Amino acid sequence: MVKPSPAKRKRESSPRPDPSEDGSDLEVIVKVSEPNYVPDGVVVRAQISDVIFTSMIASDELQRLEDDPKVASVAVSRKLRNIG
Repeated sequence: MVKPSPAKRKRESSPRPDPSEDGSDLEVIVKVSEPNYVPDGVVVRAQISDVIFTSMIASDELQRLEDDPKVASVAVSRKLRNIG
């Protein structure tokens, strides 16, 4: 018997707890499969290329982005500590 494969997550891993559960705003890097596509309700903060951009979203919108068929991946940005 062949086991069904689990649903593939588009979200890249983060070393901190699942950000979709803490109710905060998140800065995300979104990669889409169609040039210049922006999902409904998403505001582009910075356009990196015609298929990659950054945005601020509410953490509860993360799952909606993952479910969008034109979204290839979503990476939650994290602040880097200052070394110096």
